[in-house]
This record gives sequence, C-alpha cells and structure tokens, in this order.
Amino acid sequence: MVDEVLHLLVELALPKPSQFALENFAGDALVHRFCERLLQSQKANVKFFVSWECPPDTLVVTTKGAGAVVRSERLDTLLLEYHLLSSWDKTVSSEISEPVLTSTVLRWACEFLLGYRNPALAIHATLMRPKHSSVRLHSPFRDETLASVDELTRTAIQCFALAHEVGHIVMPVRPEPSLEFTVDGLTLADHIRWSDREAKQPPETLLALEQFWSERLNAKDLVSEVDADLFAFWAVVDFLCNELGYEPASAITAALQAMEAQLFICAWKNSCRAIASAAVAEVSDPSFAAQEYLIGAEYSARSRVVVRRAGITWALAESEGADHSKIDFNSYARQVDQLLTPTIGFRSRIFERIQALSEILFQFTKDLSRDERVDSLSYIDILESDTDLKLELFYTLISFGCSGSVNVAEYLRAIASRISTTQ
Repeated sequence: MVDEVLHLLVELALPKPSQFALENFAGDALVHRFCERLLQSQKANVKFFVSWECPPDTLVVTTKGAGAVVRSERLDTLLLEYHLLSSWDKTVSSEISEPVLTSTVLRWACEFLLGYRNPALAIHATLMRPKHSSVRLHSPFRDETLASVDELTRTAIQCFALAHEVGHIVMPVRPEPSLEFTVDGLTLADHIRWSDREAKQPPETLLALEQFWSERLNAKDLVSEVDADLFAFWAVVDFLCNELGYEPASAITAALQAMEAQLFICAWKNSCRAIASAAVAEVSDPSFAAQEYLIGAEYSARSRVVVRRAGITWALAESEGADHSKIDFNSYARQVDQLLTPTIGFRSRIFERIQALSEILFQFTKDLSRDERVDSLSYIDILESDTDLKLELFYTLISFGCSGSVNVAEYLRAIASRISTTQ
C-alpha cells in the first residue's frame, strides 16, 4: 500500500506530460551500491524513481514512514556536462571558450524552460545561442556521457545528487531555524556577509543588502538545504573512502566537484523557473533582480559551508587519533582553497553569464506579453520555416528523453497548453 501511495505522489508531483519508472540503476552499479549502503546506514525506507520528459532535476515526495527520490535521467548528464565544460575551459583561450560557454548555458536553459512548459522561451533561448564549429562537449545519451569521465568523478557526481535528496527525507527538521544557524563556528549570515564583501560593495550597499536578505531569505529552506548538502558531502566521502578505497584527498576533491556542479545547475534551474513564472505573472524588473540576488546569496552560502566542512573533514581524516587542539585546521583550509583555485575564473564567468542571460530572457517575457498578436502557440510556427532550429530542438528533445519519432512542433504545442511553473 505504501508503494502505491508513493507511486501516486510521484505521478502528481511531475508536470504533465512526464514519464517515470522505478529506478533500476542500469547506468552504474556503483550508484546502486551507494544507495543501498546509505539507506541501510540510515534505516530509511526510500524508493528511487527515474523520470524523463520533465525538468532535469530531482524531487522528493514523502508519506508516513517512507519517501521517494525522483531523479531525472537528464540531470546526471547536465551535472557531468558542467564538469566537462569546466575541465575543457582550462585548456583553451577565451576567444574559443566564450561562445561555447554561452551556447551551452543557453542549451541548458532551453531544457529547463521545456521542463517548466514554456516552449516560446525555450525556442528563444535556442535562437540566442551563438554558432560555433567543431566543438562538441555533450551527447544526448546518458550512458555515453557517463562513460566519458572517470569512475571517481562519475560516482561522486551521481551520488551527491541522490544523497542530497535522501538527506531531505532522513534529516530531522530543525525547530525555529534562522540565518544565525551556526555550522562549524560560522553562521549562515556570516557566509552571506562574506560573499557580499568579496564582491567589493561599498559599506552603505553592504548595509542595505544585509537588511534586504535578512528580511527576504527563507531561513527554514536555507537551513534545510545546508543540512542536505552536508549530509550528501559526508555520505559521498565516506563511500569513496571506506567502500571504494580512495584516499581522503581524492574523495574530498571529487565531492567538492560534485557539489559545485550541483549548485550551479540548480541555481540556473531556479533562475529559469523564475523566468518561466514571470512569463505567466506580472513581475517587475526590480522584483526579478531581487529574486536573482537571493538565489545567488543562497547558493554562495551553501557552497562556503560545504567548503569549510571539507577542510575540517580532511584534517580529521589525516590526523586520526590526534589531539584536535593540535591540528592545524587552517593549513587544510588552504589546501581546499588550492583545490578550488583553478576553477575560480570559470565559476565567475559562468555565473556572470547566467545573470546576463536571465535578464535577457526575462525582458523577452515582458516583450512577448505586451504583443497581443504573439503567444506561445503562434511562436512555435517559426519552426515550420526554420529547419535548422527545428533540428536543434529535435536533438534537445532527444536529450530530454523523448523518442526519436517525436514531432517537434506537435510536442511543443502540447506542452504550451499545459504551462506549469509549480514544479
């Protein structure tokens, strides 16, 4: 009976039309092993489902004494694409990387916007993509993408995403959480202040920002996400070290890479969801800009919490049995910083890119809503005269999980009539 209830809750939670099935972990036996081990350690009753033709994301549903994690099969691919793009970016000049970076971020936006059932925005994101030749960093097929990275990276990225959602099920809800919630000696508010200062804002702006985020950030949700992040970090490092035999430094590095990929993809997903929401509601420019700032503040704080925990974990792992008062935790913090330094430039540029692109897409939603001659259905008509665009969207839908026989225009018209931004 519980399994039937969970199945029904999953069906209700996914936007229509979506497909899903019980996960059989055919993509990677190690991920199956990780999930079984994690659930045994937590004595948790959790079912795993795989979904497609839906937002590239994970979600959780719960009922009394049980829960389900629903993972889009496309999410693994996007997380790995982020990692591959970051690695490739370090090997080429900015003249080569910039158009590829922009094109990739817009392709991801197209998939998210299809997931949130706004084909006009998805088409526009595709039309915005710069043309680049002879650079192919992705495959529409999940197994092919998984096979393109090493075992350590592949396992960490998939397991982090799953463990984060399991954490939401098994971690107890904290009573009266606030931004003064302290993790490893620093509050969440401290982390947000640090990020604002790092952006070199003047003192008066810092004060205004603090008043803004202290009033507008949802402390309950942020604390819950931080708990799930730390749970996932611990679970992945523990599995890589104690089950697969990797050294702590390698396991921690892989877990941090997994966290970085997940935080970026989720941040861009949430921005796209905000854009899709703006397309069906009256949202002012200042309100949208404020929402984007809050998304950035949340993900920056979450990242800093996990990075700080990584340094502590590394220190304890290599100083087992030692007097904690004699451990030089600062030296391990510096080692973690050295791990992250090579991708600082990439992270900065890609976050700047999503900020700029989200503003352009948001403006398009306003322009589209003002033109009474144009709606989502009529916007799809441009596919009939643009075969390159239709082919590009065909490959996107294949990546999205649609069959090879999908009729692009018909599929987009079908989802246009079912716009859903509640996912």
